[in-house]
Amino acid sequence: MKKIIITVMAALVALTAAAQEVGIKDVTLIHRGDSMVVSMKVDLSALELEKGAVQFIPFLTKDSVVFRLPSIGLYSRNRFYSLAREARSDNPLEGYNYRSTQKPDTVWYSAQVTYMPWMDGARLRVDTWETGCCNRLASHVEGEPLFEYHEPLAFNPDEVVLEDNPDVVVDIPDEEPRHVDVMPFVPNYIYLQPDAEAVVKERSISGEAHVVFRSGKTDVDPAYQENEAELQKIKATIDSVALDPDISLTGITLRGYSSPDGAAKMNLQLSEQRVQAIKVYVEGLMELPEEMWHAEAMGENWEGLRAAVEASTLKNRAAILDLIDSDMDPDKKESKIKKNYAKDYKTLFDEVYPLLRRTNYKVSYTVRSYTSVEEVREVLHTKPWNLSIKEFFLAADGYKPGSPEFNEVFEIAAMVFPDDPVAHINAANAAMIAGDMDRAARHLSQAGDGPEALFAKGNYAGVQGDFATAAEMYAAALEAGYEAAGPQLEMVNTIIAQMAEAEAL
Repeated sequence: MKKIIITVMAALVALTAAAQEVGIKDVTLIHRGDSMVVSMKVDLSALELEKGAVQFIPFLTKDSVVFRLPSIGLYSRNRFYSLAREARSDNPLEGYNYRSTQKPDTVWYSAQVTYMPWMDGARLRVDTWETGCCNRLASHVEGEPLFEYHEPLAFNPDEVVLEDNPDVVVDIPDEEPRHVDVMPFVPNYIYLQPDAEAVVKERSISGEAHVVFRSGKTDVDPAYQENEAELQKIKATIDSVALDPDISLTGITLRGYSSPDGAAKMNLQLSEQRVQAIKVYVEGLMELPEEMWHAEAMGENWEGLRAAVEASTLKNRAAILDLIDSDMDPDKKESKIKKNYAKDYKTLFDEVYPLLRRTNYKVSYTVRSYTSVEEVREVLHTKPWNLSIKEFFLAADGYKPGSPEFNEVFEIAAMVFPDDPVAHINAANAAMIAGDMDRAARHLSQAGDGPEALFAKGNYAGVQGDFATAAEMYAAALEAGYEAAGPQLEMVNTIIAQMAEAEAL
């Protein structure tokens, strides 16, 4: 079978990145056996990066197919350490990704992927992605096509003078080779428009304050220790909600806890008296109706004690946890811990018990609905937590899928609703269209295992060329009743069969 190497000595290509120029030349595409090899020389010598990160992402594109290749990345000091913390690794960067202080002047880039017939006529381009604080997208520049690959339709040795074409290597076949056309994988990105939220959007914001009372006292002394700051913390939380004209307060709940030292019955009474005292004090700082306030005595804070012991390095940690989890009377539990593990108990008494005497507070409120695209987009950039998922969907209306504006909407939605699968599925779709497969993977890991999530994971696997996993995901989604998975599963199974037939030739 003949091998053809096509090399392009491209003119210097300028890509905007942090106001610097990055040169790309010597672009080479090689179809070798069942692989396509893409290589190029990337000049980073003029690139400087003080903050954030910049990625240069090559794509092979044709019609609706966008195939992402491994990226070249440069990361600032802060971004590098952020990645290291996330990955729990001293060296989280792989491949062609570098710290800004270890940037090479020249990168000899090479990537090998499975060759598929649709790649005949595919274009190679390199996009530039810059991210700033908190990994938020700052800019995306779509690169101009650097090269369009075509398999030669025929080869006539009389038309080639090898000495004048040193980059062309030819192995003339004895007979016309057989081939099998493998259809391209085309993902189907389905954005989920959530059901409308209730007419009234109910929200709440919570926190905790450590108001310290003098021994045996139940009156609030703002001058004692850090009480003034802790009391103002409660007031500031309420103000942050009450001063928003789009919000209506519906209730303020205070829950008072005591530590387990002493009799449980007395501690319950003590927490009741103290939380009522805090309620009266903070209520006096605000001009809110009496019926808005609710105070609850929670008694001894065993749940907080258990969490502290579990996270500790106490010598008798396991035994103390067993006592805490037992059905024993609370007073007997505390007595046994104190008697049997005196040294550990002193540590708990000195360091943990003061933190257990706290007041948790929750401010409940409702947010009015936003109806126009313009208003929703304004709120998106000022108070995104006021939006419902439905309103985030409205904010994306009119933006081109894959555009920075479109991606930003769904990225913010996923941050505001971190536990909502719909928000993560939509954010993953936006990331995949933009070619950011790492971000798509992060969102899919939080999208759950519902049929819509399985379908999106099938798209992800297919774009990555993992057709076996794609088939598995689509099949599971179809079995769960997601009908859109049927055509996708049929397409992937066809691709798998065609690839097997081509490999057998």
